[in-house]
Amino acid sequence: MKLIYTCYGGSHSSVTAAAIHLGYLPCHGRSSYEQFYTIPFYDEMDEDQLGKWVFMGTDEFNNDIYICGVKGDKDLAINAVYSYLNISGMTADHIIMVDALITLHPLTSIGGYMSRHLNWVRLGRPLSIMGIMCTYDQFVRLVDKVKEYEKNFYDIY
Repeated sequence: MKLIYTCYGGSHSSVTAAAIHLGYLPCHGRSSYEQFYTIPFYDEMDEDQLGKWVFMGTDEFNNDIYICGVKGDKDLAINAVYSYLNISGMTADHIIMVDALITLHPLTSIGGYMSRHLNWVRLGRPLSIMGIMCTYDQFVRLVDKVKEYEKNFYDIY
């Protein structure tokens, strides 16, 4: 199965959710500030990577986990994927797209803008991390739901 976490720019929310999913960040308790600097792709996506699936790793169910920035048009991106599958004669049973754009703390948005658009990485990245840490529990709950879905999926098949 392919599991794609999506968010606005593919730099913060989707990366955080995928990192929790893959165990790069803890799924119980809190992450440390320093851990965010070890996550692949955190606060690093450029505009030219929007809409592209970026491989993050393989989970315990042997599913490939991806991230994807979709700007403000997640429905368009999702429809495009499912339309492609449909015209290719493939089913969508083994692709899951998860919207990881939870209600973010304002620091995440401000820091992300400063880092990704103004290129003030040294100032913006720490702010984005502080914001993510404020809403970290929401990401853990999202990933818990996804993993429960995966477990149920494999129990059925």
